[in-house]
Amino acid sequence: MTDCKTGTSTVNKFCATPCTPGIATTDALGAGGGTVGANVVETAFTTTTTNKYASAPGVAGTILHGQCNGSPVDVTFTAFTTTQANKYASTAGKVGTVSAAGVLGTGAALPADVVFTAFTTTQANKYASTAGKVGTVSAAGALGAGAAAPADVQFTAFTTTSANKYASTAGKVGTVSAAGVLGTGADLPADVVFTAFTQTPPTGKFAKTAGKVGTVTAGGVLGTGTSLPSDVIFETCTVCDSCQTTTTACVVGAANAAGALTTQGVNTVCGGTACTPAPTPAPTPAASGAAGVTVSMAACGLAAVAAALRT
Repeated sequence: MTDCKTGTSTVNKFCATPCTPGIATTDALGAGGGTVGANVVETAFTTTTTNKYASAPGVAGTILHGQCNGSPVDVTFTAFTTTQANKYASTAGKVGTVSAAGVLGTGAALPADVVFTAFTTTQANKYASTAGKVGTVSAAGALGAGAAAPADVQFTAFTTTSANKYASTAGKVGTVSAAGVLGTGADLPADVVFTAFTQTPPTGKFAKTAGKVGTVTAGGVLGTGTSLPSDVIFETCTVCDSCQTTTTACVVGAANAAGALTTQGVNTVCGGTACTPAPTPAPTPAASGAAGVTVSMAACGLAAVAAALRT
C-alpha cells in the first residue's frame, strides 16, 4: 500500500489526474485480487503550440490526500484571429513567452492576439484619399506585407491654396463605408480642384476683370461673394458693322500668372449709327406653272373688257 500524494504539486507541473486508491481483496483460499490503484498524475505545463498564443496562464493547484485542489489547469492556448468584419488588423499577434511554471511573459514578452480596429469613416476637415485595406493575417498572427498589408482609410487635409491658381471646384467629404470603401460618383471624396489663371485672352475677346484667389475654408468650401475664387473674366470684342467706322480697335489686354491684369483690356469703340434692319422683301410672283397660267388668263380677260368699253 502507498499513500496518495499530499502537498504542493511538483515544480513546473500541475495536478492533472487525482489519485486512484484501488481495491485489495482476499478470497476464502487466501488468494489476492481487486484493482491496482495509481497515485496522482502530474503533467508539465505546455509552453508553446503552433499558430496559437497563450491566452491564460497555467495553475499548479495543490494536492490533498491524492485529490487535485485549487482548480489546477494547463496553460490555455487560443488560435490567432485572422479576420473581423469591418475591421483591419492594426497590430500583429504575439506568441510571447510562457515559463516552465506556466506563467505568461510580461511587457514585450506578453502573448497577445491580433488587434483589429474599426475603419475610420470620417475626419474633420479632411477627405478620404485612400480606401482602407483588410489585407491578410497569417495563421501565426503575422500581418501581410506590401499590397497585402492591412491599413486604415487614409485621410488628407483639404488644400486651401495653390500658387498662381484659383479654386475652381470645392472639395468633397464624400462617403466611406464601414468596410473602408470609398463612395463612387457623386459620393467620391475629393480634394479642392485648383486651376491656373488664364493669361492670354481667347481669340476675339478682351480681358475685362482680373482673376481672384478668393478663399477656401479648412472644410474645402469655396468663399462666396467677394471671396469667391474666379478666373480672369474675358468678354467678346464688339465688331462694328458696315454702317459704322472703327474709332478704336479692341485692346485684348493680358494677365499675369497670378491672375492680375498687366494690360487692361478695352472693348472696340464704333463710330456712327449701326445699320437698321433691311425691309422685308415682297413675295416673288410665280413665273410658271398653273398659277402663271391663271394670271395670264385673267390678264387676257381684262384686256378684252377694256377693248369693248372703248367701242
